[in-house]
Amino acid sequence: MRIGGMHKATRLASQEPEVFRVRGLVYDSMGAISHAILEFDEAIRLDPGFALGYGGRGAAHFDQGAFDQAISNFTQAITLDPTDAYFFNYRGLAYVGKEQYDQAIADYDEAIRLDSDDSENLARYHFNRGLAFALKKQYHQAIADYDEAIRLDADDSESLMDDHYNRGISFLYMKEFDKAIEDFTRVLDLETSSQSCDARVLLFRGTAYLNKENWDLAIMDFDGMIRLEPQCAEAYLERGKAYLGKGILERAIKDLGKAIQLDGSDASAYLQRSLAYEKNGDTTKAKKDYKKAIQLDPCLAKGKDV
Repeated sequence: MRIGGMHKATRLASQEPEVFRVRGLVYDSMGAISHAILEFDEAIRLDPGFALGYGGRGAAHFDQGAFDQAISNFTQAITLDPTDAYFFNYRGLAYVGKEQYDQAIADYDEAIRLDSDDSENLARYHFNRGLAFALKKQYHQAIADYDEAIRLDADDSESLMDDHYNRGISFLYMKEFDKAIEDFTRVLDLETSSQSCDARVLLFRGTAYLNKENWDLAIMDFDGMIRLEPQCAEAYLERGKAYLGKGILERAIKDLGKAIQLDGSDASAYLQRSLAYEKNGDTTKAKKDYKKAIQLDPCLAKGKDV
């Protein structure tokens, strides 16, 4: 999620409300949100028609996670100035916080329409709309927005990492594993140049390799993930699956045991270890793990996916 966007309004009803608004922005940037809200309150008291005051207060409430108050303030700001894309974009973020994705998408649509000539802001709006589509599991629409964000962010490596990362996740959910691998590899290339590293990129790329039954490359990525985050149960689970697919059963059992040690509530770890025990000829332990998996997730008894 990117907040992005700079409001275009420059007309000030009076100097005093703007002074309080700026002070509110400073407090908000410092994390002193309660103080920020008091400053925005004063700006609005001095000028009840001050759209930017409502916008600032809405942003502060958003930072608090108070999404209803944020939406109320941005709605008032939009009523006062319906031409500012910033308000629509930010209200869209608050709607996403409330899992009201259709309303968020409608706001991003309007932000895109209003700011069609500003490539930097457009990239943020497309990215945010893509995230809303992805959360609705409408991955084709999400990818179309991420495509546009990537095009607009061509010279911004930090934003490109976010764009490719999120597009890769959408491709992963769509089972387009080659495309997902391309995106995650691009993220890793950009991270190398920026000297940063997100371990979960390795986890996701490893998962794509795993689904392609490219066991060795999957294991390499899970190895990297575990080096960076040695307490990540999911990484041990996925590497255990890879070793199971490769037929290295003792390594699979060891990794799946570690995953269970780190997170004993994951039914899939018990199910996978049950399969490993069964293939290794230990039916007693296989039945015990299978029983535990069903206890944690009764859907497994009906043959449903974990």
